[in-house]
Amino acid sequence: TTLNDKTMVLMEVKKSRPIVSTVRIFLMKNGGFTATAVLLTVVLFLYSGSVLQHSSSEKDKKSNVGTREMSETSKISVLETKESEYEYIHDDPGHVWHWTRERPACPKLSLKKDCAGNSYKELYHHFHSEGWVTFTSCSLKKNEETVLEPVTEYVRNLTRSRASTVNLKCVKDLAADPDTVEFMEYIHGGRRAFPFQTLNFKVGTQQGFHSDLTFFDTQPRTLMAAAWVALEDTNPNNGPLKFVPKSHRYGIWDFNDIGLPYKYDIGDSEESRSKADGPYYIELAKIIKKMGFETKLADDIKRGQTFIWAAALVHGGAPVKNSSLTRMSQVSHYFFEGSSYYWNPMYSDIGKNKIRYDNLQIKACETQLRNLDSDLKPAFTCADAHTEAFMNFAREEL
Repeated sequence: TTLNDKTMVLMEVKKSRPIVSTVRIFLMKNGGFTATAVLLTVVLFLYSGSVLQHSSSEKDKKSNVGTREMSETSKISVLETKESEYEYIHDDPGHVWHWTRERPACPKLSLKKDCAGNSYKELYHHFHSEGWVTFTSCSLKKNEETVLEPVTEYVRNLTRSRASTVNLKCVKDLAADPDTVEFMEYIHGGRRAFPFQTLNFKVGTQQGFHSDLTFFDTQPRTLMAAAWVALEDTNPNNGPLKFVPKSHRYGIWDFNDIGLPYKYDIGDSEESRSKADGPYYIELAKIIKKMGFETKLADDIKRGQTFIWAAALVHGGAPVKNSSLTRMSQVSHYFFEGSSYYWNPMYSDIGKNKIRYDNLQIKACETQLRNLDSDLKPAFTCADAHTEAFMNFAREEL
């Protein structure tokens, strides 16, 4: 085995929740995808079948809508004394995030520094260890008057709390900021990236803990990341981002991962989506608390800085302690080349061939990588084509 925690792991598994999902998350927290983890998961799957068949139909109904009553628990102990052979869990070829590190980092870019003086190499290791990093783009700093200022003015004058992928050049330019995209590709193994969505916020969202992979993803999964740009300084009182460091190591954290059914038959109304989202936020918060994860606030991000997180990093919005304060920002989501399709997992069910595509304009994209020695990009790839299309695409008009 390669479970690297030398302490006894005590796992309480609710009978009313699919046991496999819970145990797998605990196993991953202590070392990744190993043969032992797979074997134990299979054994527990067989065990869970005998346990779950005794559950009442009423409990099953509650489970299907995400209501989790506290029930009698089974205690499972795992003792491990062997260190992992991998410095970073993503170096394990069996890990879902291995694609981000399957190629060595570009030597030329490793020597480069962001405008805060941090080397790309240092930021690279921090990102893969913690699942997040604060990046200061030199190109964004250079274009502050033509990009950052107009976006800030637009958000300041919003009459609603948020706007999604608006047809505004400065918003698109911020999402396609050259240094940010270059760095995003660098920390993801040189795979070409392209923006596909923007969200502009005037105030803190106070959104519950979630994984972005619940709402949009790729096939194969996890070829995605996000970049959040502060349009004003964050502080503990204006509802900064909250996040769970290292949570990207342990799973995808979508509906299926935490034992909830996908909602492929949900309607498009806000009310329908809210009913579908609610149980997910409640259940994930319980799991994060139960597992004893550390949580942090991104409450010291300065205007113009970019907070980048891995797609599977659990995050949300902290409470707004002072309602008179704004927290103006823009988050841009990026897909990477190498996906056969781009979809919305929460409103899909692959097993029933019910797939809701995130955007039908985003077609399958072959993987084309930067040259490691010269850092030269291929002349023109589908990432460039998708970026061009994104610059002319809008979900909401101004």
